[in-house]
Amino acid sequence: MNSQDLPALPPQSLPQSIRATLCFFDLFDCPLTFEELKFYLLSSKSWADEELLDTLKNDEQIVLREGYYCLKSSQGHVNTRKVRSTIADEYYKKLRRYLPLIRIIPFVKMVAVCNTLAFGCPTAKSDIDLFIVAKKNRLFIVRTLTTVLFHIMGVRRHGDKVAGRFCLSFFISDDQMDLSSLMKDQNDIYFLYWLRTLKPVYGEETFAKFLQANNWTEKYFANPHMSREFWKSGRLFTIIARIKEFFLWGFIGNFYENFLAKKHLKRHAQKAAELGEESSVVVNRHILKYHNVDRRAEYREKFYDKLRKL
Repeated sequence: MNSQDLPALPPQSLPQSIRATLCFFDLFDCPLTFEELKFYLLSSKSWADEELLDTLKNDEQIVLREGYYCLKSSQGHVNTRKVRSTIADEYYKKLRRYLPLIRIIPFVKMVAVCNTLAFGCPTAKSDIDLFIVAKKNRLFIVRTLTTVLFHIMGVRRHGDKVAGRFCLSFFISDDQMDLSSLMKDQNDIYFLYWLRTLKPVYGEETFAKFLQANNWTEKYFANPHMSREFWKSGRLFTIIARIKEFFLWGFIGNFYENFLAKKHLKRHAQKAAELGEESSVVVNRHILKYHNVDRRAEYREKFYDKLRKL
């Protein structure tokens, strides 16, 4: 499917916007509450609650069941959402237990949940995807320390050990937080919602800067970001991190950062030829994105196919 032949996002009318939003989350068997629908609404225009409710009520393809809006053909997904919400709660509890591990790592500026857990629809086989922002010129130190620490604790995803483990595959530095260059095209629906559904748990100031750096997404979503609850992990963990930063500042930190960067960049150059067209791996001084299989084109096609059938 050629993206140039697809209608541009966001849709122009409210009924189209609502259907498009529900169609995307239907790909993950995920009905939405009214507040979720309003926040995730694909629209360049803000709509009053009354207009949204009237449109939802008058659309024969949309039903309200047990507090969730979904497509008429997907009413069974309400029970699925309930089950997966329970799984999501357990995963968030696990993240809260291990967040102090990340907090003692120096130069971590922000931690956010992403992908299926952030969407609100993880399965029992899902991992816990984290998106981590590091201080500039310390990206490779943060990635290495995080990976080693979570591996030692036995909670890092690797090989066939996936379910309930932490996936540490996306790091960026805080001096280049604009991710618009990672968009495949204007119809990259998955990446738009990847950004929209990010659930930050640490780094309130950095998250505010991240939103500002990616304010180009505002043309796709009319409503502002909801307030977020940032977790507190104790002053002791902050002190430990600051002590480590003191010893990894200046010449010593620069030495290890350059050493690790050269090692990672060399390894990536050697493996680049082996990566297929479906990969989405980015390795440079500002972004470390290790996704060997990129399903965004597949999700885009399924999204538009489902939208056409309505």
